[in-house]
Amino acid sequence: QPTQRPTLRWIFQQFMAVHVAILNGVKHITNLTAQRQLILQFMGASCQKYYLLS
Repeated sequence: QPTQRPTLRWIFQQFMAVHVAILNGVKHITNLTAQRQLILQFMGASCQKYYLLS
């Protein structure tokens, strides 16, 4: 559930359900919800690139 002051532990737990799958040589991201995408906006370009958002 949303919190005003998330801890790093909470943030990392949110991303435990996100997976990178490679099918036929193409990367696909699974379980990347709108909430997780919002969190990624605060994490920098390298994290966004890893999750194929930039």
